Amino acid sequence: MIGSGQMWQGTISEERTTRDYMEGGQQVEISQTIVGSSAEFTVRYPEASNEYLGKTATLDGKARRISELERGEAFTTITLTGSEEAP
Repeated sequence: MIGSGQMWQGTISEERTTRDYMEGGQQVEISQTIVGSSAEFTVRYPEASNEYLGKTATLDGKARRISELERGEAFTTITLTGSEEAP
């Protein structure tokens, strides 16, 4: 779900992670992709795709930023990114 908008169903990829070393510890950069119906997405989120870039979306209870959003004729692909402190 983007912001406080409606839930959109899609197929979720596995999280991809990279580690960055920073003073005092490590930070993990996380990227995840969701693919679903363009028709359903457009009903729930009718604004232009670029209006959603940088906005917060919630996936599995975790807030991430939308870094890419591509609407095709049949499918929409959204890439979410975020960071966390490494354990």
